[in-house]
Amino acid sequence: MALAGAALTFSMPADEEKPDKPETPADKIAGRWRITLEGLPDKHADILASFAVNGEILEGSFSVDRNTVPISAGRIAGDRLDVRFHHAGGEEIRMKGRVGPRGLEGTWETRDLRGKWSARRLSP
Repeated sequence: MALAGAALTFSMPADEEKPDKPETPADKIAGRWRITLEGLPDKHADILASFAVNGEILEGSFSVDRNTVPISAGRIAGDRLDVRFHHAGGEEIRMKGRVGPRGLEGTWETRDLRGKWSARRLSP
């Protein structure tokens, strides 16, 4: 056989070579989330959110049941986020938060209510 003394090399296709790049705060915020609100007088369905990060701008939407509303204003700074949207009833809701050890977490407020929120990432 002609293999004796020959060096064998293997190479991976370019799409399989992935350098160990640390996840950025934007990577940790972008994606689909299930948000739970605390501090409401009545039980509220979880909110499904879809976030995309474009520089310091946070874009996306929130969905509850069959109602989906876009983010009206959103920003990120490092691992912190500040987002506003209008509830299906028209009232503006502001959520501030940060990347936490188990997802996203923060506070929310409307004109007359306040509370805490947490979010867990949904599978892709």
